[in-house]
Amino acid sequence: MNKKDFADLVGSVREAKRIMRGAAKPSRVFTYAKIDARRIREQKFRKSQSEFALMLGLSVNTI
Repeated sequence: MNKKDFADLVGSVREAKRIMRGAAKPSRVFTYAKIDARRIREQKFRKSQSEFALMLGLSVNTI
């Protein structure tokens, strides 16, 4: 990594720290709509929790 790229990275980390402390505002904020995973699983895929977890390669606890 060259010196300029490293300096940019360090600056980004410092900015992130200021944002996390509340000393600066983020340049953009992302919001996501709430998803009704249960409805999707039951109505679209017609799968039980166990079947859905198996289909996704996850544990039932994760689902």
